[in-house]
Amino acid sequence: MSPGMSLTIPYEPASGPKRTSLGSDVQQMVRQKGPFHTITEDRLLEEFNAPQDEDVDSEQEDETSVEGHQATLERLFKVKMEMLQQIGQVQQELLTLIDGMSLVVAANSRLGRSAMSPALRDAVPVGSGATRKIERKRVPKEVVSKLMDVSTIYRAQALESASQSLSKAADRLETEAQRQAKYWQQLASLRARGWPISRLPNNNRVLVVHFGTAESGPTYLNRGIVMLHQDAEGNLVLPGQLEARTQKVLSVTIYRKNIVTGRYVCEQDHADAQTKIEKDLLHARESLFQDELFTEAAKEARLIANMDVKSRSSSIDLQLSADCSVNISYTTRPEDLQHDSQADRDLACLVAYGLRLMLVTEHEHRHIQRSQQKPPPLAPGSRPAPEYALLRPIFAQLRHHDRLSGLLATVRAYQVSLKVAGLNLSFDIETQNAIEGYQLNLHALRRMVATELKVSLPSGKFLTIKIETHLAPPLFGTQYSSTTYESICGPRSCAQTSSMGDMTGFLEDVLAKDVVSMLLDEQRAGSWQVYRDCPLVLNIAGRQQTTTTIFVTCGQGRLALSRLQRGSTSKERVQWDQHGAHFIGEDRKGEDVEPTLIDIAASWASRS
Repeated sequence: MSPGMSLTIPYEPASGPKRTSLGSDVQQMVRQKGPFHTITEDRLLEEFNAPQDEDVDSEQEDETSVEGHQATLERLFKVKMEMLQQIGQVQQELLTLIDGMSLVVAANSRLGRSAMSPALRDAVPVGSGATRKIERKRVPKEVVSKLMDVSTIYRAQALESASQSLSKAADRLETEAQRQAKYWQQLASLRARGWPISRLPNNNRVLVVHFGTAESGPTYLNRGIVMLHQDAEGNLVLPGQLEARTQKVLSVTIYRKNIVTGRYVCEQDHADAQTKIEKDLLHARESLFQDELFTEAAKEARLIANMDVKSRSSSIDLQLSADCSVNISYTTRPEDLQHDSQADRDLACLVAYGLRLMLVTEHEHRHIQRSQQKPPPLAPGSRPAPEYALLRPIFAQLRHHDRLSGLLATVRAYQVSLKVAGLNLSFDIETQNAIEGYQLNLHALRRMVATELKVSLPSGKFLTIKIETHLAPPLFGTQYSSTTYESICGPRSCAQTSSMGDMTGFLEDVLAKDVVSMLLDEQRAGSWQVYRDCPLVLNIAGRQQTTTTIFVTCGQGRLALSRLQRGSTSKERVQWDQHGAHFIGEDRKGEDVEPTLIDIAASWASRS
């Protein structure tokens, strides 16, 4: 049932004079009549006796009374409607309450069913709201005892299972604690060994180790960072893809006449590593360093392709001479050689360690420049990758050494041949910025290689040959320059060349001219003449007015002296080489000769 409510009926007071205060009456009189000093008795009598004023006042009062009665009727009607609405709501709530009570007592009394409303009686079955009390049956003591025993057993099993679970959890916690202790101990040991370890900026839970070089290019700088993982036993391990990247090695192979004569494989055993993770990191660092070394060397090889340097996807070929070449490859480990030359093996080792030394030097030089210069401004594009000079210093040293060795071999061959012929030939070497043997010198690798060969000729005069190997790209290669005296035959006009064959021919030409000049100084008999157009021909006019032509030739390390008389077709020839002196002519072919070149020339001149 709804709670009690209050009903307010507005009350309209009866019309009549209103009581007002004296102040309000005075103000009203002032508004109607004006100030008091203007009010006189005659004025008041005139207004009172005026009939028109009374009619106006009565009409105003009638209009006011009619409007107030209409408003009162409207308010009463509105209040009546609200009262009827609330009375209907109260009636509905009372009927609902009576139906509920009737539904409860309808199972036991007809009075309850009769009190229901017809709609409720048709919708709800009789007895729906009845209640019934169920009595609890008593359980026997034997059953209760069995249930207690079963409950005790189940509780004991539950307690045992809980204790076993706690014991296993304790074991797992102990194992995990040992695993984590082992992990952090190895991590601390790795950091104490000097490996920088940090966290990822976007994920602080991931630890990474930096095994690359800080001065590498952007590509290799990012590849020098790897995440640290933990295996089931708590050991630090590296990801599997890192092991797949470390299968290639850098190797240097020496070919002589297309036959492998020496090889060096850049491998390190990392015996100083204390743990497996450190050994794996050292191996990964070495592999990354070799990869960067080969990539930078391949870039440089394209710049000097005109100097017999060929670059492929996994190898670089350097042509040192016609018979010797160097191959630098970055592939899977090649097979070991069964028979090789110790000198070529040392040469391959020299090339490998020279390349490594040059890359390390470039990294240090870049670090110094970056620490001394201001950082470049921020730019949206990537910074240009630096170009390293790795192959050029090594290639320049090897080519210079090869060219010098070839020239020295020619000079030594002539030295032996001239000694057999009774002439003296010596030389002195002065080298600048060149490697001696198989020893590396960083100061020499980074500068131009130059060697000065001073040859003392049989006549006592000197020939100076200077060999320079340049590193600059426009002038990269070996250049020969010579300085000699003005002989009687005159030197060649070409005193500077870049060909080994031209310089060898120039040396043989100067040597032959010097022998002719010496013969002119030694021979006193007869009339001697030398043709300018053929400087290697010596004409001897004998006492019998016969002319003998003597040819002096030098070639392939041999010195030859030939004699041809006018009117004769036979040519007599003596040759000196490393094996001795012997005749080459048709009549005395193969016969050994004991006299010297000067004695033979004197005997030929005396017989003319």
